[in-house]
Amino acid sequence: MDAVGLPAQLGAAGLVEAGSADLVVSNGVFNLCVDKRQAFLNAFALLKPGGVFLLVDMVRELGHGAAAGGTFNDWAD
Repeated sequence: MDAVGLPAQLGAAGLVEAGSADLVVSNGVFNLCVDKRQAFLNAFALLKPGGVFLLVDMVRELGHGAAAGGTFNDWAD
């Protein structure tokens, strides 16, 4: 299995052909994407019919920014 870059860049860079991936895994990427909708669309476009999209990311509750060394917006929008 080969692993390649960000979903928002894969199709545009020609690294992965649309509809060719059995599995797309995102680990801590989508919270950093400016255009989340487009990133999701791109990720799903890479999948073969019946392919699997696995999203792993963090969830942070409001009000804990100072304890974590920053504000909510420092982590995600």
